[in-house]
Amino acid sequence: MMGSVAMMYANHMISLEAIIISAFSGTLLGNTLNFLVGQYFSEKEFVKRKLSHPRVASARNLLESRGLFLFMLVSRFITFTRPLYAILLGSLGIKYYRFIIYELFIALFWVVFWLMIIVKGIDIYAWIFN
Repeated sequence: MMGSVAMMYANHMISLEAIIISAFSGTLLGNTLNFLVGQYFSEKEFVKRKLSHPRVASARNLLESRGLFLFMLVSRFITFTRPLYAILLGSLGIKYYRFIIYELFIALFWVVFWLMIIVKGIDIYAWIFN
């Protein structure tokens, strides 16, 4: 998908602003839905049993006290954890307002990071082949 966005941007079919708005909105929407899925499934009996383990309580306390932002930031850049961290946080009972405040900053950083790769990649390609 990034290749398609890069091609559209290079051919002036889409603006930088449109990429930022759509990528940021999609990231927030997707992670919010994942968070809500985690909240929904945390009420299921099988998941409740798993979440009642003492280690889960200590992990929840660590995330709530000082590790939430770092956990979310690192998880965003690891392939297998990216779609799962919001589900996990929702199922652990992390407050939504804390999740969304951190997610706003992390999603913006995520979008700008990959956008810079697209833009600079196009510049490097043009420099090599022109």
